[in-house]
Amino acid sequence: MRVPHHDHHTTSTTTTTLPPPASKCTAAKFKEAGKKVAAKASCHSKAVAKGILVDPACLMKAETRFDTGWAKAEAKGGCLTTSDNGAIEAKVDAHIADLVTELTGGDPGPAGAPPRS
Repeated sequence: MRVPHHDHHTTSTTTTTLPPPASKCTAAKFKEAGKKVAAKASCHSKAVAKGILVDPACLMKAETRFDTGWAKAEAKGGCLTTSDNGAIEAKVDAHIADLVTELTGGDPGPAGAPPRS
């Protein structure tokens, strides 16, 4: 008895995503963005723990450190992108605003969450 022969052809496509080129400058930018998120989140954490408005000086310190660190990274050269601090800063600030809104249960306004009763 003859068994029919079935050709089973499988086609596989593999997409290989290559990593970006090595860049100490871009690595520093990632680090600065993360530091800003952490610093601003810490400002809000302290305020919420005490039931007070967030300290504007604390937020300004985070801004200043970000601006300084970003400029320092770009000044060294070798960045994969340049002049993008405004765009990244806006994304970081939007993320913090979302965190504040979600974690305080409402829109806290620009200064931070009002004290809870």
